[in-house]
Amino acid sequence: MAVEAFAKGGNLTLGGNFTVAVGPLGRNLEGNVALRSSAAVFTYCKSRGLFAGVSLEGSCLIERKETNRKFYCQDIRAYDILFGDIPRPAQAEDLYEILDSFTEKYEKEGQRINARRAAREQRKSSVTLGCSVFHDCFSPRMALCDIN
Repeated sequence: MAVEAFAKGGNLTLGGNFTVAVGPLGRNLEGNVALRSSAAVFTYCKSRGLFAGVSLEGSCLIERKETNRKFYCQDIRAYDILFGDIPRPAQAEDLYEILDSFTEKYEKEGQRINARRAAREQRKSSVTLGCSVFHDCFSPRMALCDIN
């Protein structure tokens, strides 16, 4: 979502925070909204102690078109760079190699996590099947069996 917001030409986020806490009663209300985005973020929490505060926050993320023009020797939009619509510049090949190695590492880790999750789900379903169909409650899995 952040890449999409930036690719649209930038992003402006405004937010605020109001907090009051006195003894065991405390409340915090916070809200943020980004222009060009349909998602607003609100948070609410309870706290204890003695505190009161108000804050206003904002951030602006912009595309530096002149810098892109100098580097690529032509007018290039951030969208084209971020979504790979232009060839990788030779000057940034070392950066791309590092990013690719991290991408591969995290993709492999994600695949391992998904495989473990699938195996765990398969074990759960086989244990449930074993107990409910065969009523094999003399096994070490006795606590998992449900006989009516």
